[in-house]
Amino acid sequence: MNKKAQMICVWCGPLCGLLFAIGAVFLGRFIPPLVAPSDGALVVARKWAEHTGEIRVGAMICVISMSLITPWGAVIAAQFRRLEGRFPVLSYVQVICVAVGTTVVVLMSMFWAVAAFRPTSYSPETVMMLNDIAYYLFLFTWTPFVIWALAVALAVFTDTGEGPVYPRYVGYISLWTGLLFCGAAGMEYFKTGPFAWNGVMALYVPVVVFFIWLAVLTVETIKNLNRGNFHDPAEMDGTPTFAHLQEA
Repeated sequence: MNKKAQMICVWCGPLCGLLFAIGAVFLGRFIPPLVAPSDGALVVARKWAEHTGEIRVGAMICVISMSLITPWGAVIAAQFRRLEGRFPVLSYVQVICVAVGTTVVVLMSMFWAVAAFRPTSYSPETVMMLNDIAYYLFLFTWTPFVIWALAVALAVFTDTGEGPVYPRYVGYISLWTGLLFCGAAGMEYFKTGPFAWNGVMALYVPVVVFFIWLAVLTVETIKNLNRGNFHDPAEMDGTPTFAHLQEA
């Protein structure tokens, strides 16, 4: 049962990516952004009024997709939990970062939904502000994601056992993922260019590397589960599990 539960959780990652593509790219048009940070309030309000229906559906699908980060992140932390023993500090760091990260991206979807709730009744400045807040929640909250990726990298690099939880290359991908998330740090200073919230470094690079990282960890976690590397209550009593008997 534990393996089935973990397998369900790990497949939440690809499902998150699929739903996010549908909600954020094809329907909500949050990526590429329907409006630019350099657009004025009247332009933003007009575009939101013209695409209210698609934005509402897109925001609803986004809030579902972003919620799926929680079970996916939990199963990744669970894999490292068996490595760390009695004091699983890095596993706890990952779980906390997953919780914080999920919260902010769910709130991101909520602000897009609020802006689309009555775009013709709000003042144009209010619609613009709600959209700005959504992108800030999406991108400017890069720090917990950096810490999460670096915690995964550190856990991989400090795993010196004969049968490592994840291959070494996962650590390097996690390290680069954390570093590339930092491109969103400059978005508060720019309304145009690569560091604006519609720019390459602030938006596209972090989003692309996150989903590459998600795909890599998903594949390697599925391999772990199929090899029998999952927690079973019988292990707590020192009783060999069926998976471990198969390995023996």
